[in-house]
Amino acid sequence: MASEIQGLPDLRAYLKSGNLVVPLSFPYIDLPKRHEALIERKLPAQQPKEAGAQTVTASGTAMSAFWRVACHRRSATASAASDTTTDAGSE
Repeated sequence: MASEIQGLPDLRAYLKSGNLVVPLSFPYIDLPKRHEALIERKLPAQQPKEAGAQTVTASGTAMSAFWRVACHRRSATASAASDTTTDAGSE
């Protein structure tokens, strides 16, 4: 059955509901083209930002706080692990 489904021609399908399986076919409908396929948007020229200028957004502030906490936890975990190693080595 899997090979039958993979080998179906275009616009053909099977519909299964409970134990009932029904083959279907769909007619091809050629729709008229009303618009161009891609309309390229004109963007205004952007001024280069200064190297020292920073923009802070609410999400940027939250991410900064997140990284400060994550780095603090990492350093605390690393120092706790080194204390454990030092205590184990001295015995």
